Order: sequence, then structure tokens, then C-alpha cells
Amino acid sequence: MNAAHSKRLMRGAWILSVAGLIAKLLSAVYRVPYQNLVGNTGFYVYQQIYPLYGIIMTMALTAGPVFVAKVAVTTPDLVTRQRTLKRLAGVLAIWGGVVFIGGFAGAGIIASWMGDARLAPLVRVVGCMGLTLPLLAMGRGYFQAQYSMTETAWSQVVEQVVRVGVILTVAVIAVHASWSHYLTGTWAMTGGVLGALAAAAVLAISWLRQRAKRPRLTDFGAGQARTQVPSWSHLMWQTFSEGGALVLYAAILLILQLVDSFTVAKSLVESGMTMSAAENLKGIYDRGQPMVQLGLVVATALTQSLLPPLSGAHQQHADHTFTRTGTVLVHLSVAVSLLATVGLCAEMPLLNRGLFGDTDGTLVLQVYMLIIAVTAAINACASILQSQDLVRVPTIAILAGVLVKALVNSYFVHHWQTAGASWATVLGLGVTMMVIYLALDPLIRRRIWSGGFGWRLLVVAAGMGAVVWTGVTLTGTVGRVSAVIWAILWAIVGLIVAVALAAWTGLFTRREVLALPVGARILRMTKHLRKGE
Repeated sequence: MNAAHSKRLMRGAWILSVAGLIAKLLSAVYRVPYQNLVGNTGFYVYQQIYPLYGIIMTMALTAGPVFVAKVAVTTPDLVTRQRTLKRLAGVLAIWGGVVFIGGFAGAGIIASWMGDARLAPLVRVVGCMGLTLPLLAMGRGYFQAQYSMTETAWSQVVEQVVRVGVILTVAVIAVHASWSHYLTGTWAMTGGVLGALAAAAVLAISWLRQRAKRPRLTDFGAGQARTQVPSWSHLMWQTFSEGGALVLYAAILLILQLVDSFTVAKSLVESGMTMSAAENLKGIYDRGQPMVQLGLVVATALTQSLLPPLSGAHQQHADHTFTRTGTVLVHLSVAVSLLATVGLCAEMPLLNRGLFGDTDGTLVLQVYMLIIAVTAAINACASILQSQDLVRVPTIAILAGVLVKALVNSYFVHHWQTAGASWATVLGLGVTMMVIYLALDPLIRRRIWSGGFGWRLLVVAAGMGAVVWTGVTLTGTVGRVSAVIWAILWAIVGLIVAVALAAWTGLFTRREVLALPVGARILRMTKHLRKGE
């Protein structure tokens, strides 16, 4: 790989990472005003079906394009590539048709499995997403195969902007028109369909522009193929197995949320609660999802930024560099996510009141925040395995975690209500984490804990958490606006305390600090502090 190609690849990865982070922020932030407008029950209705939408869009925007790009890049000659991609488009159309038909024909069954037949119209709307699956997967995969990520990035951002705009507009109209929660949820879900169509339009326009600038060298599929085009059955199995593994990895939290959709409200009713009370409680429980998304943003960015050098070190057989980079990745991801978890737990009374208007479910949400630290650790360790082309272990680990969650969720909810669902998610993720961690190279496992990293991190997290918790406790009960202001102030205090304690304990090496987005500035600041001592 020459320097120019490598630079283009790195730039493309950076563009795609930024677009992904923008999309994640939009996806997390809009749910707060939506909940404020429609209330806990309206939020429950939307969140019951959201995991289905999220999994389908993961197929269309993440797993599908990666698979298409891989097929395009690894097929040796132009004619075979064109014919293979044409057949692959047909295969993806079949899978999209399965999603569409399954959503329409099976809507009533799926809704009844969730314990609420009134959710069927929302399932049908989500089923329409299947029609956009081949368009988005082929379009994004086509540009990713050329390492042209700008079009892919724009499609992702446009999809989120259109979807969020439609959802919030629907919520405002619903409040003024006094729509039912289920009618509101149905129309809100159309935002996903319109967003997907907008993304497909961006990709189509980009393709037409590129085609006008670069006349085709051959007719599509004309000429003699040098290698055999994969059969339909082979491509069907390949998309199911390889694409399914990619979906599992990218959508693990969505899959666990889907388990909640099928079990939490139903189990609450079975334990003696009324349906309206169960809907309200599930809506409160679902408040944790946008906060988890926000808590994972920085850790996700760190993982994405360090993955290219990690893969490069493995391909160049630079074992020392690979071990060092992998250790940096785990240290930063675990530390940042644990501090985010502790901070959110300490500030939850203020955040809950400020964002959602009351402190209902604060303890449940504090347990739910543990997901951030465990998920970040999973992503970091799984990235190390994936950079070594060891994809089977993360797949098995995720399946094991989902199975554990599915097996214990109803029992936990029967005994501890939504707190039980939170603990079941943490337990499932913990199983996934342990399987992946034990699959790491023993040298990397030793390097992770060398130099007292574990106890240093505990000192920093405990110190920061104690300061923030004390501050939040002293703040007491305040109004919504004041709660937001105080939450921001205590977050700043917590950040300062965490940086000071990290510098005092020597939590990070210089190399690890420089890998942070503002690492150079932090180093300069701590140097000035030491001079002033």
C-alpha cells in the first residue's frame, strides 16, 4: 500500500468516524425532547419498536456496506466484480423483501409477543425499512470500496437529520392535536423510512455525478469474466453468516434492548402490575438509553481512532507495536468509560430531574449506567481480536451474553422490576466481556494490568465520584433549569478532579495521554501545575 493510498484510507476512516459520532449524538439527544413532549407512556411506545428499527438500519448502514465493499475489493477483475455486485444486489433485495414481508405479515404476532397488540402498526412501518436496505447497503458499499467516504458520511448525517426532524415535528403536532400515544409512535416511526429514502437519494445523486465524470470503460457485465461468479446460494449464506456477525457486533445494545421489548412490560403485567403502570415504568427505564449512548461517544471515538494503527501493526507483524497500541486502547476506553459511568451515576438525581422533569427511577438508571463501562471494554477488547482477524470469538461471546440476558430477564423483572432488567443487561454484557477478555493474548492481558493500572483507576474514579456525589447531595432538590445548570457545573468539577487525580497517580503514560483528543493540552496543563507545586 503506497503512502497516497494509505493517507486516503486514513482520511476516509476519519470522515466516516466523525459522521458516525454526529449521527450517534443526534440519535441520543432528540429522545429527551421527544420524551418531554409525549411523556413516559409515549416514550415506552416508541422505544418498544426502536430496537427493530436500529437493527435494520445497522444492516443497511453498517454491516451491509462493509460486506459489499469487501466483495468489491476482493474480486480480482472488473467484469467478475460487476456481475458479482449485480447478483449481490439481488440477494440484498431478497433479504430486504424478507424484512418487509415479515414486518407486515408478522406485525400482529410480534406485537403480541411484546404483550401489546396496539404496537402492530409501528411494526408495519418499521417493516417498510426493508425496501431501503438494498439501496443503502449497495450505495454505501460502492463508495466505501473506492475509499470515497464523503458520500457515505453525508448519507448517514442526512438520514439522521431528516429522521430526527420528522420525529420531533410529529411529537409537536401530536401534542396539539391530542393524538393517542400509538398513533404518535406510528407517525414518528415514518421518520426512519423518510430518513432512509433521503440517504438513498444522496447516494444516488453522488453516483450519477460520478458516473457523468467517469464514463464506464465497459458495459455492465459485458465481456468475459476471469473468475467464477459466486452462486446465489453462496451469496445468501455469506450475507447471513458474515453480515450477521457484523450486525451482532455493531448492534449488541440494540439486541439487548429488543430482549427488553419482548419481556419487560409483559413480565411486569404478569407480576400483578396494571398495563398502564407497566408502560409508565418501562418508559422511565428507557430514559437510560440516550444517556448510555452519550456516555459511549468518547470511548467509541477512541476505539475508532486507534483501530487503523492496530490493524496496521498486525499486518506488518510488528508485535511490540501491536501489544503497546492494544494496551493504550484498552486503558483509555476503560478509564474514560468508567469515569463517565461514575459521573453519570453521581449526577443522576440532577440529570433525571433536569432532562425528564422528575427523579423517578433514579436508582434503576444508575444501575443502567454500568452498561457504559462494560460495553466500552467489550468494544476495545473485541477490536483487538478483530484486528487479528479473530472474528469468531466476539460473535460467540455476544451470542452468549444475549442468551444469558434472555434467560434471566423475565425472572429478574418479576423479582426486582426494571432494576432487574438493568442487572440482567449488565450480567449479559459481563459474560460477553469475560469470554472476549480471556481470548486476548496473555501478553496483552498482563500489559493491561501492569504498573498498577487497576488500583490507580479505582483511586481516580472513587475520588471523582465522591466529590461529585457530595456536591450533588449538597445541591439538594432544585427546579429543572437549575438542575441542568448544576449538573453541568458538577460535571466540570468532576472533570477537573479526574484530570488532577490521574496526573497525581500517574494513571496514564505520556503516549496514552497524547492519544486523547486534547492530550497535548492536558500534558501542558499538568506540567504547569507541577511547576507551581
